[in-house]
Amino acid sequence: MPVVSSSVASRPLVGSLAKAVPAVISVGLLLVAWEIYATYSGIKPTILPAPSRVFEQAVLNRDALIDTPFPPSAPR
Repeated sequence: MPVVSSSVASRPLVGSLAKAVPAVISVGLLLVAWEIYATYSGIKPTILPAPSRVFEQAVLNRDALIDTPFPPSAPR
């Protein structure tokens, strides 16, 4: 049985991570821009809450989100 070095075995993982870096950076920049705009534009938080506020409320209400991840559909 041939022995595979760890550097050869990790190349697909490194390649996949390298492909994900631009997307992660883009999402991060979008969240930062959203946070700055929501905080300093004067827009009401009920209209456009900052992502930090959305995350804070998700953490505070995690039990309800876990119990009901999707709201029930409206009656037809």
